[in-house]
Amino acid sequence: MMAAILLRVPTLAYEPNAAPGAGEPAGGQTCWAAAVNFAETAKYFRNAVVTGVPVREEIFAVPDRTLGAEPRLLITAGSNGAKIFNETMPGIAERLLERVPG
Repeated sequence: MMAAILLRVPTLAYEPNAAPGAGEPAGGQTCWAAAVNFAETAKYFRNAVVTGVPVREEIFAVPDRTLGAEPRLLITAGSNGAKIFNETMPGIAERLLERVPG
């Protein structure tokens, strides 16, 4: 992005998290525009528009569970939240399955 900014190529930052990661602050105020997920994130960027997070239609097309099928749990997290989910979800899922069998 910095190369594009230096060459005056129009740039668009996309930030789905509530706060930008380490690489964004440098380009946040110099990019031409930004698409953000949260209104409070707009303060980090110039010309920010709250667009939300695009979600593929397939996410909503997950079929209903059939009787006896393995349970499923979908968890999504951004890069800042991935570590805590990776560390805690296996234990949470195990306890959840014990309390809510099937």
